Amino acid sequence: MIARLLATVFTEPRRRLAQAAGRIRRALRYEAHAFWRSRPINPHAVLYEAFNGSGLLCKPEALFRQLRITPDQAHLRHN
Repeated sequence: MIARLLATVFTEPRRRLAQAAGRIRRALRYEAHAFWRSRPINPHAVLYEAFNGSGLLCKPEALFRQLRITPDQAHLRHN
């Protein structure tokens, strides 16, 4: 009985602390996202995504290679 009481006394504050830490992490993520969304978009940046972000493969890779060798596209920054 005492062991169960002690487990309850020590478990509840840890759970509340873990929940508060989760809320703080989420709030920080939201703040970082809001900061970067408010930044201006670079008109010379090219963003690529293929296969749900797994890499620059197939058609995006071909576009990248073609843009790199085209002289009038040298001002572009590839991200």
